[in-house]
Amino acid sequence: MGAAVYGSSSDLWGTTLLPADVNGSGFGVAISSKLIAQILSVAFSSRIDQVTVTVYSQGILLPVEVDGFSARRGQQGNILTWTEDIGSGLVVVQRSADGLAGWQQLEVKDVTGGPQSYTDVRPLSGIGFYRLCFVSPGGGMLYSPVSAVGGKSAAIVRVYPNPVVDQININSPVSFTRLVLRSARGQTLWRREYAAGVGTASIPVAGLPKGIYFVQVDGTNYQLLKN
Repeated sequence: MGAAVYGSSSDLWGTTLLPADVNGSGFGVAISSKLIAQILSVAFSSRIDQVTVTVYSQGILLPVEVDGFSARRGQQGNILTWTEDIGSGLVVVQRSADGLAGWQQLEVKDVTGGPQSYTDVRPLSGIGFYRLCFVSPGGGMLYSPVSAVGGKSAAIVRVYPNPVVDQININSPVSFTRLVLRSARGQTLWRREYAAGVGTASIPVAGLPKGIYFVQVDGTNYQLLKN
């Protein structure tokens, strides 16, 4: 009897095996045979000479090698820099509030090699955790180390002069997108939105009566006295 072949590269029996499965000590083939004797006095025997198992796999090339991934606070936001050595595919810039879960996709672009950068113009108010996810053309994924950087901070925003007479000035090394002026009773007196983000702005207050006012830069409040 000749060799019998079961399955092929186009007939994989609907089974997906991981490398750990194939390399495991329990991986193999179980074979059984059933003999039906019509004459009880006749003895039957069977023998298998050789079993060959071929595992078909789709190679996944790691997409890129990355060096020096880092994040730092800059004038217009948090700046991420890295260098792509080799490879192709896509790079996804991701951000998380705790570095463990809830990774948010910020940017997707092609891997082009060489020095790269990305600026998060709307960083988190607290610490932001960043990483890169490289995706190869075959679907393989490779993550960079996680880099953390402080976000917007009330201590670095200047709201002046205080007391103020005719104009409030706001100066921040990190861009902000919303500016609100409220009275001591919480009434909104002035409001501006900056879609692209700005680092400096001013609020006219010459026509307002003397008293206590609050300037809100994004989510942080600053108290001023109007003379």
